[in-house]
Amino acid sequence: MCALGGFVAGDRALLRAAGSPRAIEILADGSAKCLFANGESAILGPGRVTRSWVALPLRAARRRASLLVVAGMLAPNDFRRLRLWARWGRLPDPAALERP
Repeated sequence: MCALGGFVAGDRALLRAAGSPRAIEILADGSAKCLFANGESAILGPGRVTRSWVALPLRAARRRASLLVVAGMLAPNDFRRLRLWARWGRLPDPAALERP
């Protein structure tokens, strides 16, 4: 049980780091960027998409990395929008995103 507590503490510490991602913005021009806790941002490229996760490459000048987003991290509609953007590089008409 102690090892599990140490893992959880380390996991939470990573989320508080200056370089940890805070938000993903999909802009009107079809591009997207990731905002970090320290105020920096990186352009996101379309990535690999499955039903349960999306892997997005970060195009930052200083580092080469990817951002992995799994289904439980976002609200279902937000995750669906991210999956659509990552696959097609744009979002459909907002009326098409509303499910009956």
